[in-house]
Amino acid sequence: MGTALLALLVTFLGVTAVTDGTETIANALRIESANAEWIFKAYALSFAALLFVGGKLGDMFGRRKALLVGLATFVVGSVAAGASSDAGWLIGFRVLQGAGAALVLPVTLSLILDAFPRRGRGAAFGFWTAVLAVAYAGGIALSGTVIDDLGWRWLFYGGAVLAAVAALFAFRFVAKDSGRAGRFDFAGALTGTGALAALGFAVLQGQQAGWDSPLIIALFGLTVSQSVAFVLVERHQPAPLIDIGRLCSRDFGVGSLIVFLASAGILGGLFVTALQFEQVFDYSAGDTAIAVLPFAIALTVVAPFAGKLADRFDERLLTAVGLLLASGGLWGLSTVEASTGRGDLAIPLVVLGLGAALALPAVTNVALDRTAPAEYGAASGVFGGARNMGALVGIAVAGAVFVCQVGTQVPKAVADGVQQGTSEQLKTSIKQNGVDLLKLDEDGAGLTGTRGARPGLSPGLPLPLRPFPPQTRAAEQAPVLGTVAQALPFKPGNVPTKEELEKRQKQVRERQKELRKQQVKQQEALTKGIDQGLSKSSAATFRYLSIFTLLAALATIYLGRTRRSE
Repeated sequence: MGTALLALLVTFLGVTAVTDGTETIANALRIESANAEWIFKAYALSFAALLFVGGKLGDMFGRRKALLVGLATFVVGSVAAGASSDAGWLIGFRVLQGAGAALVLPVTLSLILDAFPRRGRGAAFGFWTAVLAVAYAGGIALSGTVIDDLGWRWLFYGGAVLAAVAALFAFRFVAKDSGRAGRFDFAGALTGTGALAALGFAVLQGQQAGWDSPLIIALFGLTVSQSVAFVLVERHQPAPLIDIGRLCSRDFGVGSLIVFLASAGILGGLFVTALQFEQVFDYSAGDTAIAVLPFAIALTVVAPFAGKLADRFDERLLTAVGLLLASGGLWGLSTVEASTGRGDLAIPLVVLGLGAALALPAVTNVALDRTAPAEYGAASGVFGGARNMGALVGIAVAGAVFVCQVGTQVPKAVADGVQQGTSEQLKTSIKQNGVDLLKLDEDGAGLTGTRGARPGLSPGLPLPLRPFPPQTRAAEQAPVLGTVAQALPFKPGNVPTKEELEKRQKQVRERQKELRKQQVKQQEALTKGIDQGLSKSSAATFRYLSIFTLLAALATIYLGRTRRSE
């Protein structure tokens, strides 16, 4: 159990530990912003697309061997990524890391399925779920410290050390098993991996390329065609990569759908929460990790106990209750405004964590409960792939909704805020200059003005819409001082006396002082308007994400009714 949890922690730290270091790595290697995104995306894509293949290899060659090979692959990829001095090589080694993680994760579930009886797996799955919270908060918190004290390369070297320790534990404690060697289904692997890779690529690039662009439409078409080909191939294979009948079974099929929807809603909600902390409250990545601790603590503490409840009560009831709580947590997050206290997010985050703690271990137990020992790896790979792909979809949907809302909410909030308390003489200048600074660029890539951008915790958004540094939160000053010359003109041929000149100079100084005060008010109003617009954008995104968890709850209710009718 300990070996499985340590290996699981390695795979998810490969995602969370790098998100805050993306900008540092990109600057060090002089990577363009478009390519910097792939430091995150390459790992996530290969991880999600290869999971079901990795699970099948574990069944064929033995769980111990698959775990050792996966961890060794992860170590090699991590060391090579840390030593890279070129963007292309770094991204390629991130793909290798993801391939190693795709071998490891299904084995962690297989070891639990093999080590615990059916009525004792709930608590084990609870601990398995708790590791996700530890990896999320811990990876983000540690990444900033590692970058500051040791340098960005140790984000990868540290992962290699942890993977090597997990490999030593696996070599010492995981029993040898022979597996079920046989003919590998290459046709199924190519079509299935192709479908998942096309879907993942479309989801990750949709916001940047445009959801209606020819590339994204072609990728979705490729996903459909490869999925159909995969089903046709598997139906005629004597030793299929995945048993299609198992995918169509009630518990496994609906359970995988539930975890897909739940992961989309919950992990998408965490993504938006990170945006809110960094953009509205000006939190650093480390402070954001501390701010999301209510979620992580609730999930870590409650999940093992919720898993025990799943062993005693109907898992479907616990899953439905948990998903409804998660929906309530997302709605609670949508009610927090920029003017409210930062701690007001704590209660909704706790509710979201409680919902995840109740739902995820229980639905894992439901989906994998009736799996035959010879199919532990394949079933775990498919289930883990559904979870990972759901997370990618949730982040993509959150990013798309957030960007769309920013385009309308921020300019409107700024326009409303700037006009309040501003003198009539400056309203025209503010309208022409101040608000324009916050309109979206023509290509929709981001906000104009002098605001910088850093990746932070937002791997699904274009770089210009990443969290803004606190020191650049004030928009550019509107060029309004030029109105002084128009307010006090000198007529041609009218030479003022010394007293008149001094009087007019005094008037100019007083007017400049007044205008500077007005500029300060403008900047405060601009900042407040930006925060309000971003907060409204986040609120709308949370409400959309709650649809995923509500649909998952409905699927769970359907699952319970069909079981009672049997």
